[in-house]
Amino acid sequence: MKNAPFLTSILALAACIPTFANEEEANQNDWIGEISTPNETVQVGAVPSITWNVTYPLTIDDLIVITGTNITTKQQVVMEVRLIGAGWGLKENFHYVDSHMDLGSGWTQIFFGDHHMVNASEVIYSEPLPAGTSIDFGGRGGKDKPGPNPNQWSDWFKSNKIKGPNVVTLLNGDPAPQYDPAFDIQTAVEDYLTPYVNTTTETITLGPFQVIYLFDFNTFGTKWYDLQDTGIIVTFSVITT
Repeated sequence: MKNAPFLTSILALAACIPTFANEEEANQNDWIGEISTPNETVQVGAVPSITWNVTYPLTIDDLIVITGTNITTKQQVVMEVRLIGAGWGLKENFHYVDSHMDLGSGWTQIFFGDHHMVNASEVIYSEPLPAGTSIDFGGRGGKDKPGPNPNQWSDWFKSNKIKGPNVVTLLNGDPAPQYDPAFDIQTAVEDYLTPYVNTTTETITLGPFQVIYLFDFNTFGTKWYDLQDTGIIVTFSVITT
C-alpha cells in the first residue's frame, strides 16, 4: 500500500508533539495555539509537513528582573500598585507610615497615613512603563506618637539600599513569613496576606505577574521585627499592540 489513511498522518503528527512524564509536568509546559499539516494522506514512514503556531504563556521572568529587592522591566508593561497593609504602631495606637516609589528619576510619595486609612483594593498607581525602568519602593514610620506630625521618624528603608532584611519581596510559591505581631494592635502578617496565602502549604499564592513587598522599620532580630509595618502588592500586565 503506497498511501496510508489520514489516521496515519495524525499519528505521525502526534509523534512530533512533546510528551510529558506526568500531569504536573504537562501543566507546567502548557502551550497555546495550533499544530497543523496540509497533508490528508502520507506515505508510510514519511514525516508530514507540519506548521507550528504555538506560544508558551508568559511568566513574570519574561516581564521583569528582580535583583535583590529592585525590579527592572524587561519589556513595556503596565504597573499597578496597591498598599495592602500598614501595621506600624505602638501598644494601642497605629502610627503613620510614609511610603515612596522611585522609577529612576526620584522618590515620589504613594501613601501617607496609618492602618485605618488603608484600602487594599485601591490602585494607588497605574501607568505604562518602558523596558529598562528601574523600580524601587521605600518607607519609614512615625515613632513617638500617632498622627501625621510625629516628632521622630524611623530610618528610611529602601529596596535599593537595604539595611538588613527589612525589605522583602515575595512571589507566587514563596514561603509565607511566620512572625508574631510585636503589639496586640497589629495584625499578624498572615492576616493581611490572607488573600495571598495557601493555608495548606503556607506559601504565597499570586497571579503570574505579581510581587509583594513587605517592610519592617525595626532592627532585624529584635522582638519588634515582624515584617508587617507596610505591605505593597505590585501587578504587571503586558501591553498589547
